[in-house]
Amino acid sequence: MEARYRIAGRGIAIVAGAAALVAACTERSPAGPGTDAGTTCEPVDAERGACRPPFGGASCGSTWDTRGTPMCGLRVYEGPGGGYLLQYVSYNDIPPIGGPSWMCVYDSVTHALVGVWALDHYPRWCCGSSFDMFQGVATDELANLAVSMATHPPCPDAGEP
Repeated sequence: MEARYRIAGRGIAIVAGAAALVAACTERSPAGPGTDAGTTCEPVDAERGACRPPFGGASCGSTWDTRGTPMCGLRVYEGPGGGYLLQYVSYNDIPPIGGPSWMCVYDSVTHALVGVWALDHYPRWCCGSSFDMFQGVATDELANLAVSMATHPPCPDAGEP
């Protein structure tokens, strides 16, 4: 009988969590769509570049010098582009269906993180309404530039056991 109460309690917690998520997704940001000043979850149109949540580089190093090293075998570009330093990493070529891609944009003088772009195969950002997300100075043009320069650098061990 106690197990039934534990299962019912978990069900209530799941329903409450789902209700909170729905409420957050329907609450409107005081800053309006397309700005970096909003602090709540806000759906956007499907148009690329419409999702611009507040800037926060959780997926990037805070400076060019502290950025993470991409895993071997991924499509990568690290270097100058569009007046910035760009780090682009993509799992897109990994079979069978690929994976996310992202770009960290750093100031070319101070080396500070100034923008982030990310793309996935499902609507992950802006309350589950957008396949891509732009923050700070990141633009569609910078993302396209980084993608065009990305290569598959060889792995240090060249696949040897």
